[in-house]
Amino acid sequence: MSLNKHVIHTFLTQIPSILLGIVAGIFITRLLGPEGRGIYYLFQVNIQFATLLLGASLTNGLIYYMANKQLDQRSLLGISLYVLIFSTAVVLLGTALIMSVFSDWKKHVFPIGYDTLFYAAYFSASFFLTILNTIVSGFLQGRKHFGSVNTIALLNGALNLACFGIAFLIYQLFGTTIGVKEIFVIAVGILLLNTLLWLYFYARHIRILPTMVLSWNKVVKPFSSYTGLGHVSNVLNFLNYRFDIWVVSYYCDFTQVGFYGLAVNIGQFLWMISTPISSVLLPYLSESNVATKMTMLRLYSRLNGTASILGAVLIFLLCDTLVPLVYGEEFSPSTLPLKILLIGIVFSSLTKPFASYLASNNMIRHNLIATIFGLIATIFFDLYLVPRMGIVGASWATVIAYVAVFLYVYWAMSYKAGMVFGNYFWLTREDIKTFIGETKK
Repeated sequence: MSLNKHVIHTFLTQIPSILLGIVAGIFITRLLGPEGRGIYYLFQVNIQFATLLLGASLTNGLIYYMANKQLDQRSLLGISLYVLIFSTAVVLLGTALIMSVFSDWKKHVFPIGYDTLFYAAYFSASFFLTILNTIVSGFLQGRKHFGSVNTIALLNGALNLACFGIAFLIYQLFGTTIGVKEIFVIAVGILLLNTLLWLYFYARHIRILPTMVLSWNKVVKPFSSYTGLGHVSNVLNFLNYRFDIWVVSYYCDFTQVGFYGLAVNIGQFLWMISTPISSVLLPYLSESNVATKMTMLRLYSRLNGTASILGAVLIFLLCDTLVPLVYGEEFSPSTLPLKILLIGIVFSSLTKPFASYLASNNMIRHNLIATIFGLIATIFFDLYLVPRMGIVGASWATVIAYVAVFLYVYWAMSYKAGMVFGNYFWLTREDIKTFIGETKK
């Protein structure tokens, strides 16, 4: 399948997936309320951070080396399994020590009142399943089985909608209390079913067994050299995206975390546009020559920019009405930080195709430098603004950080990667004709 068809197919799949995710999120928010949603969101952030930190950014490495065929795929699977085993052992051991020996540290990992064995088990199980799913996803994307990846996303959205919808219906009909613990049980059940889907498509399309005896010089060193800087960049990038949540949870109560978390989640629906484009682009950029790469970048960067800007304007215009209508009047305080965040999220979306281009040229150091600039801005402005302005201050700190990252990446593309100045953010008439023709096919 061509790049155009992969991107179009991804978009056509993402639209219902996004809608399903939105509705499932509404059910969760209605069930938990502001404070419960704050607890739920904080757990998700902590799990995501642990997964990213210990997951060694496997996906990018798998996509890169499967696309250029420089490393044997059985060896890539072997590396992935070693990471899975090691990272899971670290989480299990760390959680056990925190729950038993270093109990004073629990408050830094689990919110007070949500620090029992149940929550530790939820954290560990979610971590393991997420890492496993990431590995399978990397292999499917590296082989360009984007149809399977999109199918899983759609089925996962349907599972979330069905399970949380049934929970909401039970609450409405019978008044059964469904709190954070019940939501976590449902969530880990969905994640397990999602893992089974990933494994099914792996068995159907990949069907390779691992090589566990790995050469340091021929396999481990080149793989870690490529992913190393990228991994540091991804970890710092996550801190850039999520440090504000920890600062808000420190200076404000969980209700404010719930308000801010909802604003972040709604705003980041825009990443449902830029992330698929960037992930589909990366394997094509990794195997193409410079002239072809730049042609791809211009076209899909304009598609990404147009869709992101229009999406942000639409959310901005509708959020005052839709947020209280859909999530409840109690979530009205989420609208102001959402409007502010949209500015930064647009700049973040515009950055993603450029970051993929730099990664495909093994210029990841520039993504790392950009992320460092953004993280410095995030830490400084969050610590300065949140104590004074609460979640509104956190929103402005995020905007400043995302703009800083965009400016550096754009500079690197222009002066280090040879990008010619031009239109990279708005579709032309010819672009639209191209996409309409591919869609009709």
